[in-house]
Amino acid sequence: MAAENPGQKLNQKVDKEKGKIWHPLLLASETPAGTPAESNPKIVLGVVDISGEPNVQNAKDFESSVAQTIVGRQRTWKQVNDPFLVRLGSKEFYRVDFKIDDLGRIRHKAYFATIERRYVLLLTVTADSETDVNRTLTLAGLPQAGK
Repeated sequence: MAAENPGQKLNQKVDKEKGKIWHPLLLASETPAGTPAESNPKIVLGVVDISGEPNVQNAKDFESSVAQTIVGRQRTWKQVNDPFLVRLGSKEFYRVDFKIDDLGRIRHKAYFATIERRYVLLLTVTADSETDVNRTLTLAGLPQAGK
């Protein structure tokens, strides 16, 4: 009997109940969506309800299981690093980065996660290059990879 993958179980639940679990709070982009631009970095802030997921005890557990599931299901996603601890203000977050091949266009995505009262606060930064991700992180006052 194969070991159960908590990330797979969480992902199945997200697929079934996305509207109940994922709550987007903010989307900010450099230029309005649909505007012709070489690159349009964006930041998305949202929360994920994990009250029904007792196996997820901390943000590192969440990011590790979601990263494993995403890379397993989305063959165009490549994980760049293991989740690592960063401090945003007074809160500890875990960060993990991905490269995504979107029909030949490479995108870079940085995920930051922390848990508060069985909700994951998830912040993502997406851009067409690692340079644009780092520039967006710097402008937003967020740490870059390895910093």
